[in-house]
Amino acid sequence: MDGLHVVANLYRCRGNARYLTDAAELRRFCHDSINRAGLTILGDLFHEFDGGGVTGTVVLAESHLAVHTWPELQSVSLDVYVCNYTQDNSAKARQVVTDLMELFRPEEHVQHDVPRDKRLMYESLNGDYGFFLRSSKLIESSKTRFQDLEIHETPQFGKLFRLDGCFMTSEREEFVYHETLIHPALTAHPSPKRALVIGGGDGGAAEEALKHPSIEQLVMVELDGKVVEIAREHFGAIHRGVFDNPKLKLLIEDGLKYLAETKEKFDSIALDLPDPIGPATALLPQAACSPCTWARPGRVPTESRCSMGGWPKCSRSPGPTRCSSPCTAACGRCAPARTRPTSRPSIARRSIFESATAVSAICSTTTAPPIRRCSRCRISCANSPWTPCPSPGW
Repeated sequence: MDGLHVVANLYRCRGNARYLTDAAELRRFCHDSINRAGLTILGDLFHEFDGGGVTGTVVLAESHLAVHTWPELQSVSLDVYVCNYTQDNSAKARQVVTDLMELFRPEEHVQHDVPRDKRLMYESLNGDYGFFLRSSKLIESSKTRFQDLEIHETPQFGKLFRLDGCFMTSEREEFVYHETLIHPALTAHPSPKRALVIGGGDGGAAEEALKHPSIEQLVMVELDGKVVEIAREHFGAIHRGVFDNPKLKLLIEDGLKYLAETKEKFDSIALDLPDPIGPATALLPQAACSPCTWARPGRVPTESRCSMGGWPKCSRSPGPTRCSSPCTAACGRCAPARTRPTSRPSIARRSIFESATAVSAICSTTTAPPIRRCSRCRISCANSPWTPCPSPGW
């Protein structure tokens, strides 16, 4: 039921030491504090351990209070929960916690106030860092052969998509990730005609790529067909009808297998992948992170992220090659300069610090024309300096 849950650990307590060992005294104090706060006691149980320490619970009409003491550590743990069914009791719960803090006087404490009337979604990026979002409504939750999928309505980002508990994309910020992933490479290319996207079942990367009028065909290889179904139904604001574009060739199959077996050549390759867990793991080790292997000479591969550290040498580059990795291409003269453009800020694990690598290194022997800026859109392009952009809608 909706309410407030307060949990706290108190360390190196400098208050009256008898409350750490005397169950009767601690019980009396808890009763007094609860009554002052205006909560309703239904019963209690306090137990005093031989050799020290007290554990006690007070049952409330509103829920409960629990306290545990460790006199040998001069530490206490508190747990107070109140239900807000007929009225808001949050201030009363906090008053009881404040009374106990003043009683024990800890030098250090950790306290968490957890509202139970909100659906909070958490994601940890490591043991020390993470973030949360509030969900207004769980729209859909399902499990496919490959992964768990969730769609939420959120106040901050509109409809939001999660895979295996990780934030993938949302209506209001997807453009930061998809534009960064796609446009630097395609804009740097003088005339891209064929492009490949591995993953990207939400359609956002494909939609951005097909804004380039020179693209004649875009192949998208998505492992999980359910992702495409969900995108079609719920994320029109992201794909904007790209699945009906005749230039798009959609394949529902294993992207790694496709890359290993295809004989096709592409002017641009983008890996729009989830985190390197589950089915996506195989696409990110060094054996798969060799973009120059799959691209034509002079073309620009890009990738959503590689955190594996290091890349293999390009094994089949027949000539000067634009490369998105700090590798040693066949020409032997790649300029290793890794960059990390902004991608999916705030919500995605592929965050601003670890996300889409666009054109990270450009071979010094490339014969592509110099990159200039367009006077209309200010986007780097291969047109003459300060001339109107030929791309409609940019």
